[in-house]
Amino acid sequence: MAALSLGKYMKYELVLFDADGTLFDFDKASEEALKKALLLFNIDKWNADTWKIYKKINKQIWDEFELKQISAAELKPERFRRFFSAISVTEVDPKEFSDKYLLFLSQGTYLIDGAEELVEWCYDKFKLGIITNGLTSVQKPRFNQSVLHKYFEHYIISEEIGFAKPQPEIFDYSFEKFRHTDKNSAIIIGDNLTSDIKGGIDYGIDTCWFNTSGASENSIIPTYEIDNLAKLKNILLG
Repeated sequence: MAALSLGKYMKYELVLFDADGTLFDFDKASEEALKKALLLFNIDKWNADTWKIYKKINKQIWDEFELKQISAAELKPERFRRFFSAISVTEVDPKEFSDKYLLFLSQGTYLIDGAEELVEWCYDKFKLGIITNGLTSVQKPRFNQSVLHKYFEHYIISEEIGFAKPQPEIFDYSFEKFRHTDKNSAIIIGDNLTSDIKGGIDYGIDTCWFNTSGASENSIIPTYEIDNLAKLKNILLG
């Protein structure tokens, strides 16, 4: 575990990061995995519109997952059933395609600009964790292969523990893993308002919305908002 040599001078002790869209460039990893899977199954459908269709379907199904309308096991083939229906593919088994896509996705360790520098800076100042709504077979290999692996004490993966953000149970689990009890000295940083930010707000900890799209939101109010990871340093220093 990192030494907390500066902890008594700082507002925060426990810093929880979302993974995809916050530290990891999930869009790039997903796009590459989808291209490879389509090529493997001889589906000549790749273009910009196909990618937009997949992203829309994928977002919808993960929203359903966060609302507990679909399980992680059901999610894996179901998103490709919907995707194949949308692009008129009938000859490929969605489960087989999903298995290959997830294998390729697990190899994608692309990072958001500034992620490695930020996490390295945080390492000897805070207790660091990743808390992600993801699939264990995808996230574990990506995290273990990533240059960020050495900086984090714990990775909390929703499928592995049976709870997902914004459910309070995943935050309970995280606090127990870190043996941390003070909500006032914890913060979560993430790009997703409904899972990361609402989850943190409902749990009673500070939140930082990583908003790179310039979106505006009136109903969910984070403690902080940034559009560049480098800006997080001043927030964490208090």
